[in-house]
Amino acid sequence: MTYRNQSTLKSKSLSFRLISTYIQPLLALLLISSLWVLSGCTEQNATTEEFKLPQTSKLLISTINPGERLYVTCLGCHGIKGDGGIGPRINNQSKEELVTKLNLYKSGEPRGVNASVMISMAGVLSEQGIDQVSEFITTLK
Repeated sequence: MTYRNQSTLKSKSLSFRLISTYIQPLLALLLISSLWVLSGCTEQNATTEEFKLPQTSKLLISTINPGERLYVTCLGCHGIKGDGGIGPRINNQSKEELVTKLNLYKSGEPRGVNASVMISMAGVLSEQGIDQVSEFITTLK
């Protein structure tokens, strides 16, 4: 009887670790990406003219750094300041390193544990988008 309970506990513990390790980050990424898309903030159409802000808002979309707009999809894994979380710390890398890595992901090169997520995220970025988000990440500290 004790053996069965221990086996069940180990099985539940393994299941929880798998969910925590793989599914939660993907769900967070899916949620953030969905909110980003639903808000109309895609790289292709995030212009001042296409955004409809409430009249009371003093925020001018043209004043928001384009790299910052793109970085919103990175928040779930890399954190607000790029200091890591589910994904690795990225605020300690040079722009050139970030551009190189994003281009490798964009080309489909599997690098690291979360390669499939990064390949899909980088795959939608243009060359200019990669440059902009990399530049913005270097400002995070």
